[in-house]
Amino acid sequence: MNKADILKIVALLVVVGFLVQPLWFGGGLVTLFGSSSSSQSSVNVSGTVTFNGTIRTYDPFLFIQGNVSQSALDQLNQRSEVTSVQQTGDGIIISVDTRDDVYPLAAFLRSINLSAYSRANVVVPRYLEVELITGTVNATLPTGVIQIICEPLVDADNEVPIKMVAVVSNNQIVGYQSAEMLVSATTLSLDAQVDSLNQTLYTYTIPWENRNSLEDLSSYSIDYKKVDSILFSQSLSVTQIIAKKQLYFITYIDTNSAQVVSSFDNVTELNEAFADVSFTLPSSTLTIVSNEQPDLNYAASVVYTYLISVNSTSISDSFLIDSEEQYDTGENLTINLEVLSVGDKIIEIKRVFLPS
Repeated sequence: MNKADILKIVALLVVVGFLVQPLWFGGGLVTLFGSSSSSQSSVNVSGTVTFNGTIRTYDPFLFIQGNVSQSALDQLNQRSEVTSVQQTGDGIIISVDTRDDVYPLAAFLRSINLSAYSRANVVVPRYLEVELITGTVNATLPTGVIQIICEPLVDADNEVPIKMVAVVSNNQIVGYQSAEMLVSATTLSLDAQVDSLNQTLYTYTIPWENRNSLEDLSSYSIDYKKVDSILFSQSLSVTQIIAKKQLYFITYIDTNSAQVVSSFDNVTELNEAFADVSFTLPSSTLTIVSNEQPDLNYAASVVYTYLISVNSTSISDSFLIDSEEQYDTGENLTINLEVLSVGDKIIEIKRVFLPS
């Protein structure tokens, strides 16, 4: 059997084990690769352990569960590090040229919104503090390495937090289960600087009766959500619906609301026609993107979008951030970043915002 066939079989076994039961990758693989086992007279006890381990390597394959679009498959097949893409009943198995190709390919897949999994070989500390029901014991793992199925979020040689269930006998870990790499969601507060004003968004509330009488806005970039509805405070009866449906300006009516001809905005006529009905007239919303405040006869709520830069030990990057406050170019401020991290490695920035 050649190397390629062996790799395919190992990959398939890993995938099957991952899909069926994560526990299969605990004691099963430890025993398979030569972990010492307890004697018949030893007592095995289980407990949890959390520690920082170092990723030594990833096995040279990735697994994507579920359907993958043809566009993504075409991109995969065009990458030089990909040696094969195999369809399975549960997803696809991607074989790569070397172990060093796993993390960069996983990062690429994340960039196109695909999560891929591999098997990480993680070096553990010499002594692990295992929390048992009876207390804490310092235990050793004879092999010094565990294997976990995970998304390759950090490259090899990085330290990562691991949590697992350990089976202990005579202060030795003889098996483990449910090993997982811990991903933390945290909020960082960092110093930043305003580089420039990117845009200003003005939002106007337009009264129902004025929604057709806006001045010429062709020189602006606008979004106008015009509302031609009437909202009834109490449900209309069938008799009322039949009567109001005959009005020339009504295009649709039900028990709770009505639509009028878009050009109709005569509130006096509307009040006369609906004198027996309690109703409200919802406003329309006009938004304008402009570097200068538009000259309109309506009050506006204003949101400024700034390009800001952050330069710290953890992050060095630029972001767009919205604010109702005005800032000058070069002004210093504090921003919050919601991030996902593995150990001290930030793997994704979820949101950037100003402190409240």
